[in-house]
Amino acid sequence: MHQMIARIACAIAAWLAAAAVSAADLKAQRLLYPKALAAAYAGKLTSGDREALNSYPLMPYIELTELQRAPAQNDWASTAAWLKMWGTTLPGAGRLRESMLALAFKRADWRQFLQIYDSAFVTAERRCQAWQARMALFADAELGVAHARALVQDAQTPAQACTPAFTHFAQSASDAAARFLVRIEAQLKARQFTEAAASLQFLPASERGLAQRMMLLEQDPKRALAQSFEWPQDVRHRELIVRALAKIAAKTPRAIEVELLALKSLALSEIELQPVRLEQARFALIENWPEAPAWLDVLPPAARDTQVNEWGVRRALSALNPALALARIDAMQPELRDLAKWRYVRGRLHEWLGSPDQAVGDFQSASSDASFFGFLAADRLGIGYALCPEPSLLDAKLAEPILSSKALPRMVEFFALGETVPAKREWMNLIGAFDPAQRRQAGILASQQGWAELGILALNQPPNRKLYHARFPILETETLTLNAARNGLDPAFVAGLIRQESAWNPTIASHAGAIGLMQMLPSTAAITAKTLGISGRQVNLRDAKLNLKLGTKHLADLAKKYANSPMLMTAAYNAGPNALKRWIDPLYASYPDLWIETVPFKETRDYISTVLAFTVIYDYRFDQTLSRLSNRVPEFSGFLPSTLVETSVPTRCSTPTAASNSLLTIAPDAAGPAPSVPATSPQ
Repeated sequence: MHQMIARIACAIAAWLAAAAVSAADLKAQRLLYPKALAAAYAGKLTSGDREALNSYPLMPYIELTELQRAPAQNDWASTAAWLKMWGTTLPGAGRLRESMLALAFKRADWRQFLQIYDSAFVTAERRCQAWQARMALFADAELGVAHARALVQDAQTPAQACTPAFTHFAQSASDAAARFLVRIEAQLKARQFTEAAASLQFLPASERGLAQRMMLLEQDPKRALAQSFEWPQDVRHRELIVRALAKIAAKTPRAIEVELLALKSLALSEIELQPVRLEQARFALIENWPEAPAWLDVLPPAARDTQVNEWGVRRALSALNPALALARIDAMQPELRDLAKWRYVRGRLHEWLGSPDQAVGDFQSASSDASFFGFLAADRLGIGYALCPEPSLLDAKLAEPILSSKALPRMVEFFALGETVPAKREWMNLIGAFDPAQRRQAGILASQQGWAELGILALNQPPNRKLYHARFPILETETLTLNAARNGLDPAFVAGLIRQESAWNPTIASHAGAIGLMQMLPSTAAITAKTLGISGRQVNLRDAKLNLKLGTKHLADLAKKYANSPMLMTAAYNAGPNALKRWIDPLYASYPDLWIETVPFKETRDYISTVLAFTVIYDYRFDQTLSRLSNRVPEFSGFLPSTLVETSVPTRCSTPTAASNSLLTIAPDAAGPAPSVPATSPQ
C-alpha cells in the first residue's frame, strides 16, 4: 500500500520526466504557453515556439487553436490524424470535428465524412448526415431502416437534417406510424413544438389528425377541450381529454368542475380523472388552499406521487395536526415512507401524540442512516452515530488508466497556470469515460493530490458515501479555525457550509454571481468588508483567506441576529432573512426539527439539513471525536435522554438498514454549486 501511495505521489513528476523536461524548461514553457496560444489564434505561431512547446502537455490546445482558425484551409489527412489522436479525449476537440464534418457534408465527400465521424462525439444533426453517407456508399436498404429507426426514436434528432432518413423509414418500415407518434409525443412533452410539427409530415394522413390534436392540447388545452366534442369517441381520445383537463388543473384547479360539467356526456369515471385530481391536489397543497385536504382525500394513496405525498404531510405539520400527518405518512408508498427522513418524522409524531414507545422502532430504523435525520434519531435514543468510514484504498490495476491518462498532466499545467475551469473540464471529461470502480479510484487520487472539488465530483455516487476522508476534505485549516474562533463559530459548521457551497473550490462563481469558498455575493461582501475596515478595492473573493474572513464575519452577524442558531443561520444564508421571517410559524416554536421539513422551498429545506449533517461529518474529520447534533442547535436542547452521559458520541456500524436520504451524496454538479440566493419557487 505504501508503495502504491508513493507511486501516486510521484506520478505527475514522472510524466514530465519521461519527456525529458527539466524544471527550468517547464517554467519557460509555462511562460511561453499563453503567448503561443494567442499567436496560434492569430495565425502567427512561429516554428520556434512550436519546437519549444513540442513536449509541453498543453501543446494539443495550441494545435487545436490553429486547426480551428480556418477549417476549410486545413489539410484533411493531417486534421483527421489529429482527431484520431486527440478527438475523443481533449475537451473542445468536438468543435473541430463538427466543423470538418460540416465541410465534408457540404462537399458530399462521404468517405471523408465517415473517416472522422464518431457517433459518441457528434451532434444529432451529424448522426442524420451519417445515415446519408452510409446509404450513399453502401446502399443497404435493410441497414438503412435499422439506422433510421434509431434516429426516429431519438426525439432530439432534427427533422430537417433527418428528412432523407425519416422518409426512407416512413416508406419502408411497418411500424413507422407508431414510431413517429411516440416521437411526436416525446417532443410535445419536452415542449419542442416546432420539431413536433416538423415530424408530422412523416405520418400517414390517417394518423395526422391524432397527432395534431395531441399538439393542440399541449399548447392550448382549453381550446382542445372546446373541440373535443368533434373528436372520435375512443379510448385514446378520452386519454387526451383527461390530459387536457390535467394541464388545466395544474394552473387553474378551481376551473375543473366547470370543465367537467361541459363534458358531462363523456361520463368520465373518477378512476379516469385521477391525473386531474392529482394536479388539483398538488396546486392546492403547495399554495395552501383550503380545498387541499378534500382534494387530497379524493385521491387513493396509489394515485399520489412523491411530491403530493410529502406536501400533504407538510401541510398537516404546519396545521399542528400530528394525527393527520401520521396518517399521511402511513399512506405513502413503502419506498418513500421508509426513507430515514420520514421514519424520523413518524417517530416524532408518535411522541407528539403521547406514544413514545411506538417511536422507538422508527428511530432505530432512521438512526442507521448517516444523515441529518439519522443523527437526530440516534440522539433521541441516546445511541451512537452510524458513521462507518471506509478506507480510501488505491488499487494499482484500477488506478492505471488514470495514471496513464494524458489528461492528468494537462490538468496539472492548467492548475499551475491558475486556470481552474479548463482543469475541471479535463477532469469531468476524463471520469466521464470511467466505470464506477475506476471513478472511485479517480476520486481517491484527486483527494490525495489536494484537488478537493474534483475528488468530491468523482465520488458523488451512493456507493462512495462512506469515503469520508476523500469526500470531506479540509483546506485552509489554519485560516478557517482562526476566523471561526475570532467570530465565535464552530469550525465544523463553517467547514460543512463551505463543503455544500463551493466544494472547497476557491475560485468558483455561481450563475447568481456568488464567488469563492463561502459563495459570497459581491454586494454582501462589500458591506461586510466595510465593517472590518477593508476597502472595496481590496475585496478579491477568489482569495481563499479573504473569502473566509468575510464569510465568517457574515455568519457571525447572522449568529447575532438568530441567537446562535445554526439552523436559522443556514436558512438565512441560503434564502435570505426576509424569506426566513415569512416561514417562522408556531410549529417552529414547538417542534423545530419538524419545522425544517415545512420550509416551502426544496433548496432551502435540503440546504439546512445537509449543512448540519456535514457539520457532524466535519466534527468527526477534525479530531475523530463527535458532539451530538442536538447539542449544536439551541432549538434541539432537551432532545437527548436525561440519563445520557458521554464525552464523545460513539460510532456504530452494525445497525439495521434504513433507506437513505442521500443527503451526504449531495455535491455541486459540473456547472458549480447551487447559488446562495433567495429561492423563487416551492417544490
